[in-house]
Amino acid sequence: MRSGSLPDQAEGARSRGRPRCRQADASMGSGRGRLRTASADNEEALRRQRIAATSFFAGLPDHIVEHVARHATERRLEDGDALFFKSDPGDFIGVVTAGHVYKILYGPEGQELIVDCIGPGESVGETALLDHGRRSFTTVAYGPATVLVLARRHFGVLVAEPAMIERAYAVLCTRLRRAVDSLETMCLHRLESRLARHLLNRMDDTPAASPDRFVVTLPPTQSILAAMINASRPKLNAQLQRWHRAGLVSRRRNTLRINDIDLFRCKAQLGCRCAGTAVGADRA
Repeated sequence: MRSGSLPDQAEGARSRGRPRCRQADASMGSGRGRLRTASADNEEALRRQRIAATSFFAGLPDHIVEHVARHATERRLEDGDALFFKSDPGDFIGVVTAGHVYKILYGPEGQELIVDCIGPGESVGETALLDHGRRSFTTVAYGPATVLVLARRHFGVLVAEPAMIERAYAVLCTRLRRAVDSLETMCLHRLESRLARHLLNRMDDTPAASPDRFVVTLPPTQSILAAMINASRPKLNAQLQRWHRAGLVSRRRNTLRINDIDLFRCKAQLGCRCAGTAVGADRA
């Protein structure tokens, strides 16, 4: 007679199989753990590469890049999202890795003045590395943007590195010169000159289409451009139309072509002397 019933034999088989199943599960879990570790290592390596390629961290010692890669977090912004507001505590620094953010000042009646545009690879709020002051402007994303954020509690390694502090001061000096130029333009020049100066500055990063035709990429909307030069949108549009009718510029979507760069520099009051009042100028 066969010992044990069929249910008993089945139970015994299941019991004998259980340790092997657990071992298989443990082996699979270990494999998944190794995959997760490898994936995390690859992700951190890619993050180090992206950080090292930014203008703010390029050329700095490896331990700085590794520290930022280990402790920074990504903040994804949608169009109109604020990274921080004026008078917020300066409790982090940021580096834009995708998209653009604008530094904005708001007037008592809701007027907007865009004082700077921060693009990929550039830092924002870097003064937090140097002092504990509050933010002096509001930062808003126009379109989707990604910002790498490093909190103040991780500043120790950065501020202990002289090259990092020198880089932060160099960035601030560049922006101070830019702010002084902007102040001169806003306060001492009429609309036509302000607009021409601003477009010439934007052209610095845009290659010329040909020796006598120069290309400028405009902001997404005229409202943004108007806020950059402290003008109303209707007056800005009227000035662009006057230039277009005179043949000085031609426009297609958000691209502006300057057809006579010497005359355009004259409009900006740069590098030439114009006799009398410029044709098509707005005195606003």
